[in-house]
Amino acid sequence: MNRITRQVMLFIAVLVCLAAGALMMGAPAAYADCTVQTTLTSADNIDIYGDPSLEMTSGELADLGYEYADIVSVHFLDQTVEMPVIPDFRYVGAGCAGLMMWEDRSVPISLAILNGSFAAEYGLAETQKDSDGELMYVPSAEYPIVFTIDIIEKNGYAETYASYDMSRTNNRADYPDLSDEEFANFREVTTGGIAAGRLYRSSSPINPKHGRNRYADQALEKHGIKNIINLEDTETAARGYSGFEGSYYSRQNVLYLNLGVDLTLEYNRANLVKAMERLAEAETPILVHCMEGADRAGVFVALLECLMGASADEVRQDYMISFCNYYGLTPGTKQYEQVSHGIETHLKKVFGTDTFEGLDLQQEAEAFFLRTGVDQETLNTVKKKLSGSD
Repeated sequence: MNRITRQVMLFIAVLVCLAAGALMMGAPAAYADCTVQTTLTSADNIDIYGDPSLEMTSGELADLGYEYADIVSVHFLDQTVEMPVIPDFRYVGAGCAGLMMWEDRSVPISLAILNGSFAAEYGLAETQKDSDGELMYVPSAEYPIVFTIDIIEKNGYAETYASYDMSRTNNRADYPDLSDEEFANFREVTTGGIAAGRLYRSSSPINPKHGRNRYADQALEKHGIKNIINLEDTETAARGYSGFEGSYYSRQNVLYLNLGVDLTLEYNRANLVKAMERLAEAETPILVHCMEGADRAGVFVALLECLMGASADEVRQDYMISFCNYYGLTPGTKQYEQVSHGIETHLKKVFGTDTFEGLDLQQEAEAFFLRTGVDQETLNTVKKKLSGSD
């Protein structure tokens, strides 16, 4: 879409909103019930997580009266999805969609599913790998795709929004009660039947975006970890990070997977097979990480914990340590309980079940890995290795 066409569409949206506002006697906001049309011009505007960025900035949408915690309908490709307006993906539960109107008003609005791919889920595009092994999306519909957005309920998501309203920083000094390893979300995993000294998880030891890489890299060296499964990057992307060449990490044996967040997609299933094969062949201890060590690493480690006989409560508790480290959540609070359901939702999706309580998690995890393409011998080897009986 060219600049003139985009401006015309925005001007029409403003006129529609103004007309709606004029009919609302005494309404506090002139644009409270407006219809907006925008487009997805290319599959190139879909990121690695499957989030499409649309041809309207966050500031433009906010100027039309849209606010955080509004519930909207988004219509496209003969389907309509209801979702809240949120500042980032953490304001919805796992598997749920949100319209992201970013705090940086210059950034285009986008659509996301927490721990899922919006583009794949709703038929916007399919995943492929490019020549460098990077995950990319290719069209599965005719472009440009028009999106029509309407407000269904002003502030209708307010209560749930408040339960997900968490804050964090990237400043080490803001976490005086955490050790350096906790600040880096670095920890040993001994959940279920996993033996000590076998498996670790962490935020990225090389990506400087969140200011934790140096602390994670120091922890790697301290614990003598030489085998690493990087769920976030290609090798090319990893080597491009500032400081990579001088890191301990750069001298170790790393499997670079560039894993997406939806483990039911074919591309991600193939990478899970590679991850399990590396676990089977590599010497322990082994580190698994993504960017934050909370989502992709969180789900992959949860699957390993299930495979090793962990209970539902044990899986939840380990998953939630990341949110305690980043956001200071406290067990027993409403926020903690709300967020803790995320891992259940994701595991239900990969297991293909509507329930979580009462499941034989070990059986479900083994069946999932076999469906994914991991062979029985590899599974048996991984279980022996993690249990310390190899």
